[in-house]
Amino acid sequence: MAEERLNVLWIITDEQRTDSLGCYGSPWARSPHLDNVANAGVRFENCIVQSPVCVPSRTCMMTGRYAHSYGVLECLHRELPNETPLTQPFVDAGYQVAGFGKYHCVDPRNPFPINGPEIPGPDGLGHGGPAASPLCLAEPYKPEDYDVVNMPFKNEWGPQTLIVGGRYPLPSDQNEPALLAARCEEFLQQEVQAPFFLRASIAAPHTPVLPAEPFYGATNPDAIDLPDYDDARGRPECCRYDREVLGKMYDFGPLSADQRRRARADYYDLCTEVDAAVGRILGALDTAGLRENTLVVFTSDHGNMLGEHGLMQKETFYEQSVRVPLLFSCPGRLPEDAVISEPVETIDIMPTMLSMAGLDTPGNVHGVDLTSALQSREADPNRITFSEIDLSLSDLSGLTPNAGHRVMARTNDWKLVYNWTDGGFGEDAVLYDLANDPGEMVNLYGDERHSGITRELRSAIVEWQRDGTPAQG
Repeated sequence: MAEERLNVLWIITDEQRTDSLGCYGSPWARSPHLDNVANAGVRFENCIVQSPVCVPSRTCMMTGRYAHSYGVLECLHRELPNETPLTQPFVDAGYQVAGFGKYHCVDPRNPFPINGPEIPGPDGLGHGGPAASPLCLAEPYKPEDYDVVNMPFKNEWGPQTLIVGGRYPLPSDQNEPALLAARCEEFLQQEVQAPFFLRASIAAPHTPVLPAEPFYGATNPDAIDLPDYDDARGRPECCRYDREVLGKMYDFGPLSADQRRRARADYYDLCTEVDAAVGRILGALDTAGLRENTLVVFTSDHGNMLGEHGLMQKETFYEQSVRVPLLFSCPGRLPEDAVISEPVETIDIMPTMLSMAGLDTPGNVHGVDLTSALQSREADPNRITFSEIDLSLSDLSGLTPNAGHRVMARTNDWKLVYNWTDGGFGEDAVLYDLANDPGEMVNLYGDERHSGITRELRSAIVEWQRDGTPAQG
């Protein structure tokens, strides 16, 4: 009798930090369902995204390739006719392929044969469900009635505000995480045919940060390790990009100390609401009797700043922005309660899922198949991970002069960031010793004592930008 083919459930969130999960050691996080996934499988301690912004990061995961290889370095949508999406090998192998929730990949061609519409919302992307967009509540809801925390934000339409905290106006079953979970439940209970590949893409905790009751107010703001506010524009360890580009758009300073505490608490409350939605999806998988033959993968497209270095949002290479959760669980096929500390990348997800399903990986993929690492509980300790972004290509480019193409190379112990193209700031480089300075507070770039690691990481970046296959350690 032929062995039953493995199902795949890929759950992806948006702007979710590692400290939103208890399994990553956060004492204030409440994430029982995702913690159970980690306990039943493998947790990667240092997973790095290939871009700290949505579209290029998601495209890298869907293609297994670095963003500069096809020129998508900001949130612009265009077709990529020469790229093979992650879903295609599953379709070719006869899998039932479905994707629900936020897609936000660059290629407008829908690669999911079964695809639910993105959860409706005023912004058209499903952010916050039907009552809110990242910029505002829908009528007739008034911000003052829902403790909304607005952060000043500049965009192409002029000064606006981003909703970075508050209470969702509608019941939790009408908030985006629950709406997405309900669609996945419907699929798993009524439509599923094994073998299947299901992508469940939850837009939260992306702005608007509006947890619904009973999640709202559950986190004690004073229990969170809130960093003191420091003006990012004046910090010597920051590069000019963070001070003068992101610091003008995403400055945490205008918020009062109380608003900052509330915004952070509301973010973690929304992450708990996400965890509850994940629990519903996994419960539907159990009810359908499919858990035992399903690979469950959880990650996020990038993280989020919550006041560290004076910043909110993303688009920077600080750890809170580029390091994300990555969990793999598969009963009987993967170890349980395992932790891998060596660095990996989110482009590794594609070849790993294909390999575990017994399918071939396209030949041009840059990601690494982590199957052996999952089994052995250790990955390549000398691996260098990479990330990149170019805000000069953005619709917001008028607000981000001198941004340029910025690149990062990171090992477990060191991080180098600089301008690959000079937008007006020169190389604008920083070097952080992550082992001794995990808060990234001291810029060691130019220090002769560390010139060797600087040269090594710069050489790796040159090879990476040349052909996407960098020389490693």
